[in-house]
Amino acid sequence: MNADLLNHLRTVAFDRYLALWLSPPPSRDCLLALFSLEAELDSLPGKVSNPTLGVIRVTWWRDALLALEAKPAPANPILEALEPYKAKAALLADYAETFDAAFYEEEVEARLATRRDFLAVLLMDCFAVPLPAIHAGLRGEAGPETPAALRLFAAAQHEKSRLQLVWQAFKLAIWR
Repeated sequence: MNADLLNHLRTVAFDRYLALWLSPPPSRDCLLALFSLEAELDSLPGKVSNPTLGVIRVTWWRDALLALEAKPAPANPILEALEPYKAKAALLADYAETFDAAFYEEEVEARLATRRDFLAVLLMDCFAVPLPAIHAGLRGEAGPETPAALRLFAAAQHEKSRLQLVWQAFKLAIWR
């Protein structure tokens, strides 16, 4: 696991960082790569001063993810972490493209629903869990078959403070 990427994830997306440590060890590399990509794309609206620049950055990510199929990853820690999953490059690129909704006022809900669908398919590969369980977890309707990491990730959408997330992670770690 890339230590720099892990520290960056802890800083920018603490909920995903906790979810990563609750996941089974074989799925952690996949989740670190996916959560890091999501955190980076999610942070774009705060990094740009103009919506057009944001769309350009999303387009760069989409193109860089598509290029993973054909050539080695450029010197970018997130792309390097995603390189083992280059068979899913087209799906990752389509997922990245849904983040441009932050820069447009129309179709935001439709884009968010599409983003959840892409995320569900990508998470299914990380966890080796059936797609209905992943969808239920993302909607916050997690059952016993839903991985603890996904339950924490879903809970993080509703709980705001780090203390609440740590408590939720503690409960999930004990009762999983």
